[in-house]
Amino acid sequence: MIRQNQKLLNSFNIVLDFIVVIASLFASFWLAFRYFNQGNSVFLFGDNAVASAGMYILISLMYLALYSAFHLYRSYRNIPFWVQATELAKANLVAYIILVAFFCAFSSFDRVQVGITVFFFLSTFLQVLYRGALREFLWFVRKKGYNKKFLTILGYNEATEGFVKRIRNSPEFGYEISGYLAAEQMPGAAIPFLGKSSTLESYLQKNIVDEVFIMLKEGENVSFLNEIMILEKYGVKFSIIPSIFAKLPSRVYVTSFDNMPVLGMRKIPLDSLLNSFVKRTFDVLFSLLCLVLFSPLFLIAALMVKLTSPGPVIFRQTRVGINRKPFEMYKFRSMRVETESIVRMAGAEDDRCTSVGHFLRKYSIDELPQLVNVLKGDMSLVGPRPEIPHFVNQFMEYIPSYMIKHYVKPGMTGWAQVNGLRGGDTSIEERIQFDIDYIENWSFWFDIRILFRTAFKLCAGKKQNKEDVK
Repeated sequence: MIRQNQKLLNSFNIVLDFIVVIASLFASFWLAFRYFNQGNSVFLFGDNAVASAGMYILISLMYLALYSAFHLYRSYRNIPFWVQATELAKANLVAYIILVAFFCAFSSFDRVQVGITVFFFLSTFLQVLYRGALREFLWFVRKKGYNKKFLTILGYNEATEGFVKRIRNSPEFGYEISGYLAAEQMPGAAIPFLGKSSTLESYLQKNIVDEVFIMLKEGENVSFLNEIMILEKYGVKFSIIPSIFAKLPSRVYVTSFDNMPVLGMRKIPLDSLLNSFVKRTFDVLFSLLCLVLFSPLFLIAALMVKLTSPGPVIFRQTRVGINRKPFEMYKFRSMRVETESIVRMAGAEDDRCTSVGHFLRKYSIDELPQLVNVLKGDMSLVGPRPEIPHFVNQFMEYIPSYMIKHYVKPGMTGWAQVNGLRGGDTSIEERIQFDIDYIENWSFWFDIRILFRTAFKLCAGKKQNKEDVK
């Protein structure tokens, strides 16, 4: 039943994609003709209706072929929606490039550039919109107990209880665990015992099984080979969860080394040269823009610091950056010079702050010189906040995952900060979990989201920046 439902859903998506492409194409060129006086009669069924219909069908088929190539017609049941939306945008971008190249080749791009560009954005928006709505509908249906996928567990290890708990806490995915087969019954197991592992073939013959999860204990790498052959024989999809996964990060992944499978512990999107190039390009352009726009504010802040307390305008301090390399971070000085030797994290009402310093920190104006750090490449606009070496050495001893934050460049703002975790009076463990979540799930739009939330918090001005360390 689940496979039939997936085929039906795929057919529905194909038909709807076809309709959306055609409707978006016509609407885009009508808008281009109506408001920009630009268009091509072939897209508006002007001179030759047959040629127009042919062009629409060819473009629609090209889109459907690209969607298939980008695996948009597979099941996204337990995959985050942003992954599906990203793949859709990539496919549409490739289609846009193909269309631009085609019309440039025939020297007619100047007549269609507005329509083609509007078509790219409109079709992407509509397809993401309807897929999001369809996903919400399917989640609702699955929560009601329909469109279920029946899972069976083969074996039992340390990761089994956690896996069962995740399935039960996520009814929107529509999974139901029938029970487990193992060499022996486990006392206190959270799911029913279905029989010994050796009865797998007869169980498959008598019951509906959409997917099997093999729970390997240490030393059982070979013992399930026979069961794996049986699953292959009956065409049942299966996955393997070794017991060690209970102790590993959630974002393990499989890669290869000279055709040999290799299990990676953490997949870091910014390890990709393309992703790091996109992030660095945005950092440079945006920081340059901010330096120009905020130059009057720089001057006013510098004068306020200089005229209200003795000492330098810029406070420089060694922080730990990417790959644990130290760098010199800049801030407008917000504390008295004589307190610089006091090593502690700043609190909400730190008595070391000057009167002007309190104001600068309230609106994070003291952080603006870090735009220079971004330009130099020591920092990024978004990333985990950097600490001084003293605290890094301290935290790494009792927070096992603390040093993971140094896989990427530190940022002026970060995912932890926009979620209210700033300064010495918040949990370091919680901050690190948010930092790791950012590192493992980075995307360009994630950065944009964090920047918007940072801007909103700065405008609100309700929380002080509490991260100076003196």
